[in-house]
Amino acid sequence: MICKGLRRFIASEDGSVLGMVMIFFLFISIIGSTLLSLASQEIMLTQHEIQKVQSEYYAESGLNIALWRMNRAADGFAAFSSSMITVEVDTNQLILTSTGTNGVKSTTITWQYYEDTPFEHIVTFGAELDTANFTLTSMSAHDITQSEELPTVDLFYYYGIADYIYTGNQSFNSVMPSGIHYISGHVEAKNGTYLDGTLIATDGIKFTGHVTINAQMVPDTNIYYPALIATDTTLADNDEILGTPNLIINGAIYSTGFVSFKGEMLSGPIIAPHVELKSGVIIDDLGNPQYYSNPPGFNVAEEKDYPKYFQKGTWKKVD
Repeated sequence: MICKGLRRFIASEDGSVLGMVMIFFLFISIIGSTLLSLASQEIMLTQHEIQKVQSEYYAESGLNIALWRMNRAADGFAAFSSSMITVEVDTNQLILTSTGTNGVKSTTITWQYYEDTPFEHIVTFGAELDTANFTLTSMSAHDITQSEELPTVDLFYYYGIADYIYTGNQSFNSVMPSGIHYISGHVEAKNGTYLDGTLIATDGIKFTGHVTINAQMVPDTNIYYPALIATDTTLADNDEILGTPNLIINGAIYSTGFVSFKGEMLSGPIIAPHVELKSGVIIDDLGNPQYYSNPPGFNVAEEKDYPKYFQKGTWKKVD
């Protein structure tokens, strides 16, 4: 009787140990599976993070490649696509959009580019610059430059939007109505002349005495019309724009021939093939870039294909 009871006890203990062993291995299996799952997820997250960083790199590389292509061909040539990079260009808004892709991750970056046009510099001359005596203060990257390709003006455009149109030579000596004044002839702006707007003359402009001209904004934009536009020299002294002391001009000055200033206060930019600055001319943009933009009615970059550039730190990540 005692032997039978002992055998039953041992049999029951063997069953208990086996159950404990099975539970232990099940527990270890669960922990192992969890650890393997976590490790797999960590690897996947690491791979995605690497793909994300690489996609950003591809997107930035796409912008630099597009800029390189744009400066060696037409602006539309900036657009291209590969297995890792797709770049689109908006030549109206001057914006490049680059998307870099690696694996399941993609990054899109937009970057506005700029054109290094003559209107981006305080003085741009084509053939000759005579600087006998002048003072110039300009913002960084807007200093004096020489350009073989000066912009051309569409006089039909300005004739079409002019607020006041005159035929024949004109003389002014008082406050003029604000707006664009188009004169088919020569202009003499005498002492007391004041204009908020644009003065356009097809046969040159001569200033005498106290004269002030302030350029005005193009409606619904942050771009300014030029303050002065002069073409087709007919003056005996060969100057399309001849300025004397006490002249103040805030805004761009454009001429297709000769410009001569002395003793004035000018904001710039000044664009002409021949520029003469003498007798204490002061040109100062006052640290404000407001007039440094290509105004309407002038050739677009596609026609002249001026160099393009980025301003550092201005790109935007879309996603």
